[in-house]
Amino acid sequence: GGHIPGLGLQNIFISLRMKAGARPELDAHDPEHNLTGHWKLQRDLQDASGCGRHPLVSGGALQWTDGPGPQCEALALGGGTCLRLGEARDLVKGDTAFTLAVWLRTGAQAMSQDPVVGGQLITLPSNLPSSNWAPKVGLGVTEAAGGCVQVLWMSSASMIHVLRHRTRYSDAAWHHLACTYCRTTRLLTLYWDGREVAHRFADVLVQSHTSPAVVGAYKPPEAKPQEGETGHFVGDVADIRVYDGCLTARQVADVSAFVDPSRRTQTLFRLQAASGASATITVEGNAKGHYEAGCTLLRVTDGVGGVSEAVLRQPLCDRLWHHIEWDVRSSAGGGMTVWVDGEPAVLCL
Repeated sequence: GGHIPGLGLQNIFISLRMKAGARPELDAHDPEHNLTGHWKLQRDLQDASGCGRHPLVSGGALQWTDGPGPQCEALALGGGTCLRLGEARDLVKGDTAFTLAVWLRTGAQAMSQDPVVGGQLITLPSNLPSSNWAPKVGLGVTEAAGGCVQVLWMSSASMIHVLRHRTRYSDAAWHHLACTYCRTTRLLTLYWDGREVAHRFADVLVQSHTSPAVVGAYKPPEAKPQEGETGHFVGDVADIRVYDGCLTARQVADVSAFVDPSRRTQTLFRLQAASGASATITVEGNAKGHYEAGCTLLRVTDGVGGVSEAVLRQPLCDRLWHHIEWDVRSSAGGGMTVWVDGEPAVLCL
């Protein structure tokens, strides 16, 4: 039979444990116990945190879009629809540490006549004694300064402050945006695609209000926003998370890697011969992108283009640990024999 040139092997035996859809080192840093709200937005509005905070829709009907990779669907916001998440004080309790995180994709820049407001992804109201709705903290984007991601907040002196990072957010690609607030240091930190990009001393933030937090707008319709104050976000959003605690930089990076909706394929193993020949072994979802729920494709590609693959009926991307062993009999289309958790795998014909 065929073999991978330069590696001197007729058969390749590889055995490993993997947690598909996640990095193994995430286990030691998984902050899910601090979740006060988690909306995956996979064609439903269920709160995956277990807290039962299922949002209400305001301003229009829901629209869904196909999202590649592990995040099979996403919520499409056209500029008039927003979600009301329930009382903000239940999500972030008083002047305490918190983390906001969301995936976004947009090709639009101008979303508001007010460059401070921009397009808001998630906004929590404050409890300031005012007849006008005021934010405690808001995470969003703005076309100001050539295009920025930002977090705005209200200090205890009733002043709105903004922390920004200039970036090309409107490139129609998926990006991860997050912010954290540490009560001890009073630092507010902004993260973009899993990296810390800006921080600022924020002093004491105002308390959260009983009014609902909002996704996709600066002010909810009941606040009767004036022109330029709506702050509607135009684009797609997915996997919104609120933590009652300040995640570390490592944890934010893990969260962004854990649910990366742009990742279809994960490389599990690479072989490199002294001659320079190589083989790459990958796992990916089916053609429809239903990575967690559908079949799993194991593929071996050698350095000269030979491919062996097996399509399993078992969904390996269930965030559980599995033991996988496969025997590559030929890199020239000869296929593989695969065992999952010690049992012969059920292959799709």
